[in-house]
Amino acid sequence: MKIQISKPYLDQDDRKNIIKTFDSSWISSNGKNILELEKNFSKYTRSKYALSCSNGTIAIELALKALGVKKNSEIIVPNLTFAATINAVINVGAKPVIIDISDKNFEYDSNHLKKVVNKNTFAIIFVHLFGIPIDIKKQLKGLQFKNIKIIEDCAESLGAKIKGVHTGNFSDCSTFSFFSNKIITTGEGGMINFKHKKIYEIAKKIKNQGRAYGKFYWHDEIGGNYRMTNLQASLGLTQLKKINKLLNLRKKIYNYYDFQFKDFPEIVPLHKLIKTNFDNISYWYYTISIFKLNERLRDNLIKYLEKKNIETRPLFYPLSSMNIYKKYLLGSTKNSNKLSYVSLSLPTYPNLKKTEVKYISENVIKFLNSL
Repeated sequence: MKIQISKPYLDQDDRKNIIKTFDSSWISSNGKNILELEKNFSKYTRSKYALSCSNGTIAIELALKALGVKKNSEIIVPNLTFAATINAVINVGAKPVIIDISDKNFEYDSNHLKKVVNKNTFAIIFVHLFGIPIDIKKQLKGLQFKNIKIIEDCAESLGAKIKGVHTGNFSDCSTFSFFSNKIITTGEGGMINFKHKKIYEIAKKIKNQGRAYGKFYWHDEIGGNYRMTNLQASLGLTQLKKINKLLNLRKKIYNYYDFQFKDFPEIVPLHKLIKTNFDNISYWYYTISIFKLNERLRDNLIKYLEKKNIETRPLFYPLSSMNIYKKYLLGSTKNSNKLSYVSLSLPTYPNLKKTEVKYISENVIKFLNSL
């Protein structure tokens, strides 16, 4: 049987709540589940305001629109991230500015960031990639322009913290994804946390076709349909209730992998390569870097594991390596390239068995020993 890269953790509580919502007939974008999920999510992440939406990409778009993005506004994005980050910027008519990550972690190179930021910079997007949190306060020290909007892409970092504070609380807006491979899932879906009530209220209106409050079919804002359904929110509610259990199960998977690789220093897990507090990450995909490989050998390893019925993923490719994005690059690609082409993610999900982790690890080691 094939070992998948990811599987959602679904139990009887999830099933019962979905059926309960189904039986109520409140399955669309109206219903108490949505409001309750937003309230509970805000409480869990310690955010002032939370707003549900249809997915994590739309969450970034909606955040940018609520913050007042204009056409050709410059938005800084990291070169190493999933394409949703930059696609959201392009889709709102803004101009992405791609810069390289640091040689130590997923942060920006601080000196380069200071040089790139200018009077045309509207926002900086920080991505807590693979659930490894970025110290945003440190990154913002010494920036000349103080009116720049800050957005955290927390798609992979639900449950991760920076010095005890949940990711998403260091910015004007932070965005989360509930896709099936994330820490909790609603199938598709997302959430935006806000620091300021005014921005939250604007986003709430845009999300719902720009409708004016208190008057049916009257619109005073250009909007769209970015809503989550009540049926999705019913799943989100039960998923969120067991988030600590899900994080603990994922943490055990990480520990199993760490034990299997402990005698092989050439295999470096991202959470050890990037100095971070192991208890403060979200344990998303267990991802390893093997610097004795190159892109060809890394891809050969992926193919080898596929033949062993093990599904894996390469690390995200640098945005600058793709023709549709490379025109937005400013500066070097050295650090993104160095990490991307020698790294891959291994199966990681709460129900992954210890014996399966052993089987996966043994095959990674077997391939490396054959080189």
